[in-house]
Amino acid sequence: MKKRMAGVKLNIALVVFAAVVCLSGCAGQGGPGEIPDDTARPGPVETASPVPSSEREKPVSGGTLKLSVGPFDTVNPLLTNNADIVTFSGFVCEPLIRLSQTMEPLPSVFTEWMHNADMTVWEFKVDTAARFHDGKTVTAADAKRVIDFIIEKGGNYAGNVAGVAACFAKTDDTLQLVLKKPDGLLPVKMMIPLVGWRTLAADIPAELSGTGIFALETFGKDKIVLRRNEEYRNSEALTYFDTVEISIFPDENSKLKSDFDIAFVYGTSVGTSILGDETTVYYFTGNTYDYIVLNCSATYFMSSTEVAPDGETVKNYISFDNPFQNPDMRLAANLLTSRTNGLNTAASGKGVISLLPAFSGTIYRRQNTEDIAYNQDRAEVLLERSGYAKNYEDGKWYTPEGEELIIRGLAPKNNFRMVRTLREAAEGLRRIGVTVELREVSEDEYLEGLRNKEFSMAAMEIELSCWPDVEAVVKTDGALNYSYYSNPLVDAYIEQAGALEDPTVVVAAYNEIEKLLLEDNPIIGMYVVQNAAIVKSELRGVRRELLFAQDILGSANGWWIRRAAN
Repeated sequence: MKKRMAGVKLNIALVVFAAVVCLSGCAGQGGPGEIPDDTARPGPVETASPVPSSEREKPVSGGTLKLSVGPFDTVNPLLTNNADIVTFSGFVCEPLIRLSQTMEPLPSVFTEWMHNADMTVWEFKVDTAARFHDGKTVTAADAKRVIDFIIEKGGNYAGNVAGVAACFAKTDDTLQLVLKKPDGLLPVKMMIPLVGWRTLAADIPAELSGTGIFALETFGKDKIVLRRNEEYRNSEALTYFDTVEISIFPDENSKLKSDFDIAFVYGTSVGTSILGDETTVYYFTGNTYDYIVLNCSATYFMSSTEVAPDGETVKNYISFDNPFQNPDMRLAANLLTSRTNGLNTAASGKGVISLLPAFSGTIYRRQNTEDIAYNQDRAEVLLERSGYAKNYEDGKWYTPEGEELIIRGLAPKNNFRMVRTLREAAEGLRRIGVTVELREVSEDEYLEGLRNKEFSMAAMEIELSCWPDVEAVVKTDGALNYSYYSNPLVDAYIEQAGALEDPTVVVAAYNEIEKLLLEDNPIIGMYVVQNAAIVKSELRGVRRELLFAQDILGSANGWWIRRAAN
């Protein structure tokens, strides 16, 4: 076995897992109606970091950190539908492996890892000093139980273990994973919370247990209380404050108007009505990616229903030649779409323009938007090169057979970002005279339309995991490849990158993928929506440069409560 010690840098370029197509009401996001009315305006200007000057203030021990959470279905972070619960549970349940800001795998419950020559068999060493809150020593069997649970139940970390063929507890301190195919980035995917067996066996809130710096003390109807774990194996990781109170509210509005020290807002701007005088708001990387898929298949379909003589409803499909099977047409659609306008209308200006699905701040994300800047003249040339002609009397475009060029779009009507994103793409095409017909339908009709290719362009929104991802979107057999795009070279590079260990070579492989995708344009990439942290003045020491909510909470050992000094 080739040994990979914890702390050896593994700069990832791109990994696999867009979890789900995200419609309205996606886990922890909050729909547009759940945020105060004035959130359509940009949030307040970001102020200076609340980190105190060491000359003026000194950290004070004691006190209670106040958090707030909206409605949730379970406190089990592996399954919960609430992003706050996933984040806050980090106090109780440590990840098997931590990730640095550069996606470097760092020791946690697993202290080191190694693999065989082709990276299909991995072994992870368990920290024998780790203890559950009931005093039980952590063993490889505990980690196996969590991974087996995810494989069986799915949930928030299903993509992390999708490549695992078998899982074995070889000894008390050694877990072995046998993979379906080589994966040099497996340690990065092991940022899975170690949840205690009682929580897995029966979803009882009072039984939530882990090995983290806080233990669950009480679970009530309106409040969860955590107490600092004084027996934690690394005293330097402990916080200045003694307890954490998580108040439970029936909706996002109530949560954001409550008495908290820090709160997170996912996928939207922050309205000024929920902010006090001494409040700092800063934005960090979200995990919601909005884009348009262009149907690359030869035909698309439109359906109609009729009632047969026997009373049965029959659905009929009519096929059409697909304009976007032509790469020039896909490039034209990209050139006619304003990312800035889409960002301002659909994400209130709080997002990062992204041509491909990737987090900001990662090593992979070159994403030069100048590669596909708005260019109406060039777009019209591309339409003509594709065989279409413009009738300057009516201003419309026609096929060589004299039929009107019609682009048919699809979006779920209850997701405001997806609807506005599609409308922005449609507006660019209409501006030069292309007829665009939009169908804004129910979620069920939308998903059926995607599967049945009832569109030439469709809005998409996916939830990224803790790393960038294109495989599910553009690989021929990708789970979310609703552009029906297929490029053997892209597939080969993705397979190659997954079997590589040298970070430089991994990055080079994904640079080639990026070049191919920017030539083929199977999607119109728009933006990654940003999240926000709202910090009240009583909480000191919060670092604003961190990229993710879990990382912000993970730095809590540097926080202290100013009121505790009184």
